[in-house]
Amino acid sequence: MALGAFEGACLQEASAQMHPGDLLLLYTDGITDARSTAGEFFGVERLRSAACTAATLGAKGVCDAVFAHVSRFQAQRVQYDDMAVLVARVATR
Repeated sequence: MALGAFEGACLQEASAQMHPGDLLLLYTDGITDARSTAGEFFGVERLRSAACTAATLGAKGVCDAVFAHVSRFQAQRVQYDDMAVLVARVATR
């Protein structure tokens, strides 16, 4: 759900401990809802795999890898939804 888009939305707060080298990846549903020519969704598991494959790269490299994986997955299918990815990595000491 888009934050702040709906008045009175019921949201839950959570926290997570991040450590040096950890990667945070935020994305819109256009990434996971991208479809192949067979109608299959890209999904969370493919997203996780794409990010893990590029995990040693910088934040831009991870973003680029995710978009490249989605593009290959979609092949010639037209993109129908917005796609956004935000990647942050906790600095190592």
